[in-house]
Amino acid sequence: MVQEVGGSNPLGHPVRPRRGRPERKTAQRTETALTVPLAPLAAADPGEVVEALPDDGPPPPEITEVSAFERRLTLRIDRLALEKAKNEAARRLSRGMNVKGFRRGKAPRRMVENAVGAERVRDEAVETALPDLLAPALRAAGLVPAVTPVADNVRETEEGAEVDILVSLWPVLDRPPVYEGRRFEVASFAITEEMVDANVERILNQFAELETVGRPAEEGDYVAVNLRASRNGRPVEAASADDVLYEIGSGALPVEGLDAHLLGCVAGDLKQFTTLLPAGMGGGGQEGPVEVSALVKEVHRKVLPTLDDEWTSDNTEYETEAEMRQGIQDRLQELRLGEMRERLRASALEGLVEELDVDLPQAVVHAQARELLESLGRSLQESGRTFDEYLQSAGATPDQFQDSLLAQARTTLCEMIVLDAVAKQAGITVGEEELRGAYEAAAVRLRESPQALADRLRGTLQERSILANMIRSKAHSELARRVVAVDGDGNPLDLRFDPPDEPPSAADAPPMSEPDDQKELPE
Repeated sequence: MVQEVGGSNPLGHPVRPRRGRPERKTAQRTETALTVPLAPLAAADPGEVVEALPDDGPPPPEITEVSAFERRLTLRIDRLALEKAKNEAARRLSRGMNVKGFRRGKAPRRMVENAVGAERVRDEAVETALPDLLAPALRAAGLVPAVTPVADNVRETEEGAEVDILVSLWPVLDRPPVYEGRRFEVASFAITEEMVDANVERILNQFAELETVGRPAEEGDYVAVNLRASRNGRPVEAASADDVLYEIGSGALPVEGLDAHLLGCVAGDLKQFTTLLPAGMGGGGQEGPVEVSALVKEVHRKVLPTLDDEWTSDNTEYETEAEMRQGIQDRLQELRLGEMRERLRASALEGLVEELDVDLPQAVVHAQARELLESLGRSLQESGRTFDEYLQSAGATPDQFQDSLLAQARTTLCEMIVLDAVAKQAGITVGEEELRGAYEAAAVRLRESPQALADRLRGTLQERSILANMIRSKAHSELARRVVAVDGDGNPLDLRFDPPDEPPSAADAPPMSEPDDQKELPE
């Protein structure tokens, strides 16, 4: 087993395993994996200048390159310091023990070791000693961990103890893949009269009136209906309601088969059928089918207003029908261009990521996967769905979900790495005005003053992460501007990127705030 010992992005610690009494070691040198939780260590700032250790400090750590972005540090604890730490660890452990003849916290170390094992006491001692050694060792080695470093081996020696620390670094590219002038195909489409007509009808529908009719219900009609649902004779309240006004064909009521049974009905009809409820409604389909009865009380048809210049002037921002249709077409054109820009952004980044050949540290991949999982958990909680319901709707097993999560984490990391390289090459920064605007937007949402928010987050991991995301957003736009969008025949498309897009918004979270006027992405 391994143990996280502190770093720039602590994401939790392993659960302490159960311990049996270890075998006694007779050799002078023993070697085992460290398994006790160690206190998190404050991270080295990625932007700070690494200072050398003072001449009278501990010796520089031994550094071994494990992979392109992984290093193993070997730290040494001298015998005197180790023995002192063991004595302190034994006293701490004895406070929670009942040792006959001794008060809590007063049992001799030998008796504590007999009770919990010498390795347990040694591990507790290392836990105490390591944090003070690790921070200066990382500075001396010039290493900034991307995630919490891991102590994966501890050995007792005649001089004291040696501890191997695995440090995972944030992957950095010397330069991004070549992207200037590269061509990426983007699906193009024209704005048709049918699209404009559909939007005009949508506006008219907002002013429609309902008229009661005696004919059978048709698609698009509204019916006033009383719904009852039961399962095995027991009411399902989540799928039951009175006087529901429902548009046939809209899908606003997610009850499978409801539209088919309401088509052709008239006032007074009672429709009964068996169906499965969707996930999140009355136990969903997992608890079995439900019996549904729908009593139709009234049938209504929509009556749209007559479209002319007078109606347009009275009810819209336009003076004439022709102006309204032109305005709708202009807005659709802007939406079309925005959608095509997003497609280009996605295609360009995907193309660069596919060319990327980088050895991602497993610890960084797993940390990113945990973030994605936590984000999914929050979304499920907000929607009232369980993880099992999510797996069922996705048609995936837990193992398939885990494989997909890790693959998504690798892709996300590669995208960030590419955008970091683009930002560095292009000299992208975030200005003070952008930062102030971002703080103000976030402060409104969080009901906090911008300055208080800036003070609370200054120097935190969240602050650095927010700045990095803002710069990556700008780098993504820069990437899209520097490539060429083409249609299916290879003809260049003008996506009207000029003037430049608005600066990225940090409405979801506040950005960095530092004294200098321009902030650059930390390396």
